[in-house]
Amino acid sequence: MHVLSVAIVVGISGILFIKHLYTPGTLVHVDMTFPLTIGRNFSLYSNTWWQYGSVQNVWNIQRVFWAYPLLAFARLAGLSQSQYLYLLFPGTFCLAGISMYALFFSVARSTNLRLTNRYAIFAWAILAAVVYMYNPWSLSHLWPYFGYPAYAVLPLVLLLLIKTVRSPRPAYIVGFALLISIASTGPICVVWFWLLIVTYIAFHLLVNRLSRGSLLASVKVLLPTILLYGLLNANWIWPYLKSVFINKPFVPSYVPTLSQSMLDALSANNTITNNLRLISGWGMPVDSNPHGTFLLLLSFLLPTLSLCALLMLRRTTRKNRCVDYMAALFVISVLLATGTSFILRRPYGYMTLQAPGSSFLGWMFRAPDRWLFFAPVFYGLMLGLLVTMLLGKRSQLQKSLAVGAAAFVVISLCPPAVAYARTVYNPTQIPSDYQKVNDYLAAQGDGSRVAWMPFSRDGFHYTWAPQKRIGAFNVYSSNPGLNDLQNLYAPFSLYNWLESVLSPVPAGAVRLDHKELMLSDDIISRLLIPFSARYLVFDTSVPDIRYGRVLQRDSSLQKTLETDILKVYRLQPGAQHIRAAQVTLVSDSYYDQLALAQRLDPGILERTAFIGGDVTLDRRYGQLDIGDYSREVSLNSGFEDWGENGLPLQWEASGGDFSVKASSDVTRGSAGRYSLEVKNRSAKPMDLTRVTGAQIPVAEGDIYTVETKVKYKNVSFTAVAVEGYKADTGEWLTIVDCPSMRLGTWPWT
Repeated sequence: MHVLSVAIVVGISGILFIKHLYTPGTLVHVDMTFPLTIGRNFSLYSNTWWQYGSVQNVWNIQRVFWAYPLLAFARLAGLSQSQYLYLLFPGTFCLAGISMYALFFSVARSTNLRLTNRYAIFAWAILAAVVYMYNPWSLSHLWPYFGYPAYAVLPLVLLLLIKTVRSPRPAYIVGFALLISIASTGPICVVWFWLLIVTYIAFHLLVNRLSRGSLLASVKVLLPTILLYGLLNANWIWPYLKSVFINKPFVPSYVPTLSQSMLDALSANNTITNNLRLISGWGMPVDSNPHGTFLLLLSFLLPTLSLCALLMLRRTTRKNRCVDYMAALFVISVLLATGTSFILRRPYGYMTLQAPGSSFLGWMFRAPDRWLFFAPVFYGLMLGLLVTMLLGKRSQLQKSLAVGAAAFVVISLCPPAVAYARTVYNPTQIPSDYQKVNDYLAAQGDGSRVAWMPFSRDGFHYTWAPQKRIGAFNVYSSNPGLNDLQNLYAPFSLYNWLESVLSPVPAGAVRLDHKELMLSDDIISRLLIPFSARYLVFDTSVPDIRYGRVLQRDSSLQKTLETDILKVYRLQPGAQHIRAAQVTLVSDSYYDQLALAQRLDPGILERTAFIGGDVTLDRRYGQLDIGDYSREVSLNSGFEDWGENGLPLQWEASGGDFSVKASSDVTRGSAGRYSLEVKNRSAKPMDLTRVTGAQIPVAEGDIYTVETKVKYKNVSFTAVAVEGYKADTGEWLTIVDCPSMRLGTWPWT
């Protein structure tokens, strides 16, 4: 019967991926991308630093125990990438069902439910497996690289933990340490498993009233498990601990700026009600919220029946350790998953934003829905036990209620499952262009790095898969290339700045207008010298990217290959990956680099390193400060000299109902002792006030730096613009906005 039951669970799990049976393609999960080939997948686990030290790779090492053997099997069996992913996703999904089936069967057999049909327990163990697989939290978190393997074996981990604490045999301890090591796929999974271990041991001690036997058993389990886990995971634990000890980062840090308002936004949907329905998550790829009265009521069926089961079975399961522990853990996880939207607002906010070491927990705290990891086990257990108990009654009505309850629960799980099957776990036709370009680049044989543009950011809705947000597909699927996912999240990212310079409609604090006048037509290769890139691949399948024509016009780019969606350019020149810097230049912004890139010979740029103004080197290493070679062009920028008309000299004002005066409110580093305060009291739309400075004679090709400091209050439009005179047309053109249009209120910046 077990073999038949497991076969049924496997068959039911395949329903989520049913489109793969009649539609060719690759399983591409939203927010997660795998390389195109088995070989490239293997390369993920080769080094601690992945892709030239630009991406932290510790999570790949943490999942190596299950991922590497599965990849080895795929290679030996000659599986393609799409076949490997189909083995990975459905395999992990059905493992969750089998794991829950085993836990439920064990708990049900240890509970006195007075079964009248010996086959009923198998049927309702399958129901528990279905609930565990198809509940909304499970569907929305089916990311094998993220943590689903840990979720898939959680019931087995719990079952083995209970047996190990009850009987701390060496075989149980070794097996338990191996299981949690294999299923630890990342930092969050490590927190999940050790929270489970610590809380269950604490529960065991409390239930046994801290007896000597319980203390001894806990020590026998905890200490060897810690030792074995440390040894099995030494390849990432010990280097990490050493880096903490010497206060030197082991990997590039990924600490996205998180504020109280952002944390509140992440917690906004995490109410008690939504947590009970297990649909509290944020950023889900499909709308899992039920629509319509009937579906809304159905979404409450799973938590309602599970809580009713806890009350109805309180006498039957009173001495069952697993049920009692999971009930307590369920309450804790539901409360924690509210984040800052309920009574835990202050302590949760402190743990996430201020507590020492809080950054190490990462998204475990920042995304509160992660805590619901434990809740589906409780639902599967209680619902299965409830139906099993009702079927064991003599009353036909109670048996009918059991069958009806099971049927309605299955029906309530269908709407989100159908949505995910259609748009998330469906096959995707990946264009052959990517493999064609990869083969071409590999054939060049120079091992050159590739700059894929547009840069990855937080994923794109490609034209060949518009329903999916696919992250960094070009980078993950390419030959060794540029992949600085950390830098893309930085406040002042060189990647984002470069795209803003090339884009006709840039977004940011500074805007370059009339770029045909501002930028030379051979600038792109020079700007990519810091990337050490030899090739640039432009992906036209990313919507709303408008700088493709700029690439076509640039004379420093030589197009060497073009497919339907990809264009490959060879950079002229292409900088070596490792090269000696003769000069280290301290610059104030990326615009200094832009100016010098247009002024200096490429050979000189290759031997020049740029660093920010807050970094210092000894001058014997060739450090130069760009400020030492500049001279001030006076425009009464300190607003210290005023004329009889009540305006600063060399400045004129025009517009609506305004006033202009000097103010002592200046920011640190201001050119003088005063700032210029302009008030526009007009309520008419677009009735702007303009303060214009005097003309400054310039020489074409020279470098000019504009630095502004602005503070504004209750404005609907404000900007600082630099205009240039175009002699052949006799008109003034805005060439730089610094800053570009600002709204609202902001302090000195």
